[in-house]
Amino acid sequence: MRLAIVLPKVDVASAGTRIRYARLQAAFEDLGHTLTLNTLDDLIADPALTDDAYLISKIRDVRSVVLAHRLRAAGKHVGIDIFDDYYSHVDDSRFVHVRTWFDQIAPLLTFALTSTARMEMRLERLLPGLPRHRLNDPFTPWDHDSVAKRCAAAAQEARHSRTLRVLWFGIGNNPHFSVGLSDLCNYGHVLRELERAPWRVELTVLTNRRALTADILTRLARIGVATRIEIWSEAREAELLGATTLAFLPVNAQRFSTTKSLNRAVTALTAGAQVLSVGFPLYADLDPFLYRDGDAFLADLEADRLRLREATLPGRDAALAECGKASTEAAALATFFAALPEPAPLADGPFAVVFGRGVKPDVVAAVARGGGLTVATSLAPGKLAYDVRVRDKDVVLSAAAAAALRPILSDAPRLLDDNSGRSTLALTALGLPVLRRIPATGPHAFALYRAEVTRVRAVLAELFEPSTTFILSEQKSPFWAGKTGLDDLHLKGAA
Repeated sequence: MRLAIVLPKVDVASAGTRIRYARLQAAFEDLGHTLTLNTLDDLIADPALTDDAYLISKIRDVRSVVLAHRLRAAGKHVGIDIFDDYYSHVDDSRFVHVRTWFDQIAPLLTFALTSTARMEMRLERLLPGLPRHRLNDPFTPWDHDSVAKRCAAAAQEARHSRTLRVLWFGIGNNPHFSVGLSDLCNYGHVLRELERAPWRVELTVLTNRRALTADILTRLARIGVATRIEIWSEAREAELLGATTLAFLPVNAQRFSTTKSLNRAVTALTAGAQVLSVGFPLYADLDPFLYRDGDAFLADLEADRLRLREATLPGRDAALAECGKASTEAAALATFFAALPEPAPLADGPFAVVFGRGVKPDVVAAVARGGGLTVATSLAPGKLAYDVRVRDKDVVLSAAAAAALRPILSDAPRLLDDNSGRSTLALTALGLPVLRRIPATGPHAFALYRAEVTRVRAVLAELFEPSTTFILSEQKSPFWAGKTGLDDLHLKGAA
């Protein structure tokens, strides 16, 4: 089995790559398989495509749809990993573009991966009948004796100094949801309640620099315990977990947070740190080895019967083996792939990508490298080298687009632009209605946006062969209020 992980970039410092796939790689290869980390840019124009299955990770834009079309035409398995839920929030207009991408790639998938039972249940609703596999985040190995000594030493030092060294670690922000450091601040009262005579709390926050906004820094100061802030690194995380009394992991109950993996609790427990998790019971599978209540933790610390100690380590090891042992996860993944039916190849027809409001030059370039035509609506910004630009009254075509026109249009009147080698077709000469340029904003923007995309679709259907697949590309939500009506715009040929 040859599995290719397709990433925006190969960055082993990225949490998803480092924790999920880099840790799995050796164990998967020990079973006689291969697992490689690849960038989408390297694969999108690769004529070989020699692997058996391709897993697209965190590339929620049209480039992955283009690659998936090529892979399915080559008879390959294509999957996506769904470890963050941006798809079930159907009433949230911020994710219109993500849901559009999801709807367009869904028919091309032969499998999906996720990391939690709760996300698996959502996948059943989002992708009914699609084979899916739950892949726990693999943890790093540990030395039993070292962890036992570390547990005992940390508890003894805390009782001697009457100081609770508390650590919060991880990515502290999300561009769309209130998570991370917001959760820490919202549950700061739990730390204040721990700080009572004779105990003193020293909180260390280990996080990314971008999360440390003025608002968050102000809220952290208001928690009311001694706080030190450090910038995250993998080495510093390991160092601090080895010296902390307690890892504090609060979780809020919003839909996005409730599908997250067990990774942070597993990381803390494998390092030998006690864990206090309040709020939503995300880590319930590990309940015997962590705390949900600060008073219970203090009572056990005083009595020298902490939930994570030498006597309980065998039980912890057994529980963790079910939650992310690399060899176990690799074997289960290999079994899953072995059971997949052979993918039915899809027709390798021409395709074009229709760009709306949200356009990035690197995405346009990637589509061209992948062999597709790039189409700009009148909404598309920038002076990029699109193959087709559908304007108000005419259509501008590159040489490649002109060559792909329906044969019946080969003699259609065209005005050649000598400077660029492009030609222009008048919409009225083709018997097509003149399009209406729509404003970027305004009370009727939604209705006009949909009308514009629909008219562009009609023009393209007249210009190109019915076998051409048209894919809509938006890299940001076109609007920030209400639904955009894009759910039914799977632009496949001439409807």
